[in-house]
Amino acid sequence: MRLRQSEMTLSTLTHIASAMFRAGVLKQNIIFFIAKSDVEDLLALKTMIEAGKVTPVIDRVYPLAETAAALRHVEEGRACGKVVITI
Repeated sequence: MRLRQSEMTLSTLTHIASAMFRAGVLKQNIIFFIAKSDVEDLLALKTMIEAGKVTPVIDRVYPLAETAAALRHVEEGRACGKVVITI
């Protein structure tokens, strides 16, 4: 399924609003950032991860055979972190 730009923007704003709401309810700090896909940004991100400044939150891990279930979980808005599909 391919989304139009307006749908992607709405989807992004919905996720941001949802995350901000959950952060307020759960009393968690939330930081948003947008990284370009270039070497300099990826190296900066790597440095922050190695320094322990970035901690990824993994909601669930699915095997490749259960990709459909993983996508449903995300689309239903139930994921509270990254959803990982292992190969």
